[in-house]
Parts: sequence; structure tokens; C-alpha cells
Amino acid sequence: MKKHDLTSILNQLMTTSIYGIIITDDKGNIEYFSQQGSNIFKTMVAETIGKNIQWLIPLLTFKEGNLVFDQSKGSLIEQKNQGYEISIKNKEGEDFILFLTYSQATLEDVAVWTFICRDLTNINAENKRITEDKIRLDAVINTAVDGIITIDEKGTIETVNPAAAHLFGYEPKEMIHQNINMLMATPHHEQHNQYLKNYLSTGIKKIIGIGRQVEGLRKDGTLFPFKLSISEINFDKKRIFTGIVHDLSDKFRVKEIERALQQEKDLNKLKSHFITIASHEFRTPLSSILSSTALIEKYETKEQQDKRTKHTQRIKQSVNHLTTILNDFLLLSKLDEGLVKYEPIHFDLKAFCEEIMQEMQYTIKSEIKIHLSYEGAQKVYLDKKLLTNIMQNLLSNAIKYSTSNKDIYFKAIITPENIKLSVKDEGIGIPLEEQKQLFQRFFRAKNAKNLQGTGIGLNIVRKYVRLMHGDITVHSIPDEGSTFTISFPNQKQLL
Repeated sequence: MKKHDLTSILNQLMTTSIYGIIITDDKGNIEYFSQQGSNIFKTMVAETIGKNIQWLIPLLTFKEGNLVFDQSKGSLIEQKNQGYEISIKNKEGEDFILFLTYSQATLEDVAVWTFICRDLTNINAENKRITEDKIRLDAVINTAVDGIITIDEKGTIETVNPAAAHLFGYEPKEMIHQNINMLMATPHHEQHNQYLKNYLSTGIKKIIGIGRQVEGLRKDGTLFPFKLSISEINFDKKRIFTGIVHDLSDKFRVKEIERALQQEKDLNKLKSHFITIASHEFRTPLSSILSSTALIEKYETKEQQDKRTKHTQRIKQSVNHLTTILNDFLLLSKLDEGLVKYEPIHFDLKAFCEEIMQEMQYTIKSEIKIHLSYEGAQKVYLDKKLLTNIMQNLLSNAIKYSTSNKDIYFKAIITPENIKLSVKDEGIGIPLEEQKQLFQRFFRAKNAKNLQGTGIGLNIVRKYVRLMHGDITVHSIPDEGSTFTISFPNQKQLL
């Protein structure tokens, strides 16, 4: 490379450098002053050439060819990184922090000094801002009520704030450098590392950016619910994951208390309903028993035996009615306590329907007829005892709410997928606005208040149907009648 080419390159480097460059002789007289130096010291290049370096940096002094820092003329803040931080003023009188390095060289037996300068004012201000931001951020994280944990791509805990450590029952130092799965219960404890590997290989987000409720494992082995929110951060070619842990223990305790209070309110309401209904439903048969007993005492002759028999039958009917009411309440209690079990067996459904129809027909007036329609296979796999109670209740209701000379239609349709049974009457029907409440415990429609009933029969029916994995629906038009339909999956398909 030719000498003039090298000189051109050096001039270009010094001109475009972000550093100010000053070259002096061994007495400190300035021979070269770069444009960036001019920008730093706020002085013109032409004005500066030939002046002593002290004109720019007062604390620099040359004695017998050696450079000396005279701190009586300036403030040397710190010596570091093979350089010096100096607090001085530029030529416009503005204070700034100068970072200075220098070196000595000999060119053609002539000693020269090279000074490299940089204004640190903005850099120091930025560093100060970053430091202050970090202090503020650390203060926010360390005083946050929610737990904050960061992990690397291997699931290793890198940082943990005091709230997270307290929440899991550890000291922070016990958690740092440990795998995050130490805070997880089974099965996530065993599977978390694979979750992380799957995400890193596929990029498919299943939880990142989506909050979800999980269970945490404390140091003492106890579990607690918390809401977990995970975010991903990439910087300096490194990927970290931040988890925000919000303890739900108090919220769950509040919900449990609210649930308990609601259950107590419901129980009190049920007790009130029970007392009202029991007093009403028990009063009529008890009055009948009392009056019949009083009349029987008056029929003393043999000729009055028919009258005695008539009142004896009334007493028996009243006792049976009371027994039915008490049995319904006992059944409801057993269902609530989970004591009634679903026990399916194989049986002939067609024969079952015919038997139920005949039994119910025997109990009603001759002017009301029950018609049976049956389609499909005869063998089914259901709980026969529960189904008997269901159909007896639905048919009894159809009879109770039907008017004279109006028939009842009992229909069964069996397909490979479903078993469907329906009971249709042409009775008083159910008001449309009350149909949604029909299966509630103790509910009675306003047009049925004058008829005997406790309002728990259909509630029991629905519980039985659900116990058998089925569904029950009702279609009703006031003064035209009602159709109750129950359906079950045909479990032959499951065998």
C-alpha cells in the first residue's frame, strides 16, 4: 500500500470516528484536532490548532516531555478501563464528563501524543436512567403481592420474588437453579419438561399467553389453587419464560363459605316447604282417619257392618297416602345422600310396559283407558327398579290430572341407539311460564294447587332419570294436556 493511500485511509478513519482525536507534540501543542473533537469541546478546528492541550483540558500538564494530571485545575472523577473520567467545561461553559485515553509515539525521532476523547454525559445519563429503572422494576417485583418466577429454556428457575417464595414455602435461594417442576403436583411434575420441549420444537402455544387455574405444590407437601399466567421474552439471543402466580386460596375459601351459606339457606327453605306441605298433606288424611274412627264407634249393630267396612277402607286409604308421602321424603333424602345406586339388568321391556299399564289401569276409573304402543327390540339393559318408580309416577300424574273420558297414551320406541318412553294425557296441562320450574323440589303449578300432591314426585323422577344417564322433557299446553318423554342410551351398544 502506498504512503498517500495509507494517509488517506487514516484521515478518513479519524474524520468519521465517533471519538474525538487530538494529536500534540511533546509540549502539548495541538497539531491535529478532529471534527468530532470539535463537536465535543464546542470549538472550531482552526481555532484550536496550535493551542496547548491545557486550553481544552486544564488539568493536563506537560513537564519535561511527560504528561501530568494537575487536579488543582480540574476534577479527575475516576480512572478505569485504561482511561480517565474527567469533569470539565466545554468552550461554551457547559459541564460535561469526558472519557480520555492517551498514548505516546515517536515518528521520525519526534515524540507525539495522541488523545482519544468521548463525551460521557449522555451515556452516563442513560446508564443512570437504566439503573434507576432497574431499581424501580426490582422494587415493583419484590413488593408485588403476586408471585413472579422466571425460568430458562430448560425449566431452570433463574429469578423468584419474595411473594412467590413465601407462597410456596421456600427461601428464594432454595428455588434458584432448581427445576420449576419442584412446584408442581402430579401429573404436571413428571410431564412439564416434555411440555417445554414440545413447545420449543413445534412453537405451538398451549398455555403461553393464556391464564389458567392449576394446583401448586408447597414445600410442606400441601396443594393450593392458583391462577398461572405465562409470557415469553426474547433478548440477547436468549429466551426466558415469566410466570405470574396469583393465589386463589382465599377466593376458594370465600366460595366455600358462600356455598355453605347458600346450602343453609336452601335447607331452611326446604324445611319451610316441607312443613307447609306436610301440614297440608297430612291434615286431610289424618282428619279422614279421625272422622272415620269416630263414626265406626257409633256403628255397633251387625246391620251397620257395611258402614263400618266403608270407613275402615277410608282409614286404610288415608294411611296408604301418608305412607306414600313419607316414602317420597325418604327417597329424596337417599338420593341427596347418594345412597341410591344405578344397577342395570337385562329384561324384557315390552313385558314390563304391559305389566305397568295393567297395574295402573286397575287403580283408575273404567272411563279412563291407558293405551300402550310399542316399537322395536324387547330386550334392554336398564335399572328395572328405578324405571318402575319413574313410570308409576308419570302414569299416576297422567291419571290424576286427566279429566273423565280422556285417555292416556303410553308409548315406547327402541332403536339401536336410544330407548324412548313417553306418557301423554289430555288433562289440565301446565302453564307455559311455569314449565321451567316443573322439576324443582316442592314446586306445584298454580292450576294443580287444589289436587293432592307434595311437589317432589317429578323432582325424584328427574333424579332417577339422570342416575340412569338419561334425559326427561315435557311438552304441555294448558287445558289440552301434557306429554312427558324420557330417553336413555341403548346400552347394548356399550356392552
